[in-house]
Amino acid sequence: MMQWIQYYWLLLVLKKYIRQHKLPVTIHSTFPMIQLHTKRNWFYFITITAPCKLSTTVNRIRRLHLHAKIILLAPNVNYSEIFEAHLELFGIVDTKQPLLMVIDELNEYLEFLFQHKID
Repeated sequence: MMQWIQYYWLLLVLKKYIRQHKLPVTIHSTFPMIQLHTKRNWFYFITITAPCKLSTTVNRIRRLHLHAKIILLAPNVNYSEIFEAHLELFGIVDTKQPLLMVIDELNEYLEFLFQHKID
């Protein structure tokens, strides 16, 4: 249940950011990931708690879009498992932090990803 709430909250935050900055971005959302893409770039936001699902999801994304930027949002992040599985993540947001810190981190990632209004 918490994953669904987190997922829809993330979707709302992303849509708000895109609307505010009038970005040319298409959104596709299929639980547990949200996919954003421009003409040239792919961005994925994943909300997963089970490590095995994370590995499977990241590998599936890499098969489709090798250079996609993947950001994980999870409450219990096991960095050693991510490192040992050689998962290439652009970023990790620990959702056990206070809500304002999570929002700030997300905004920092979004500002970095869209700093030049990517084509």
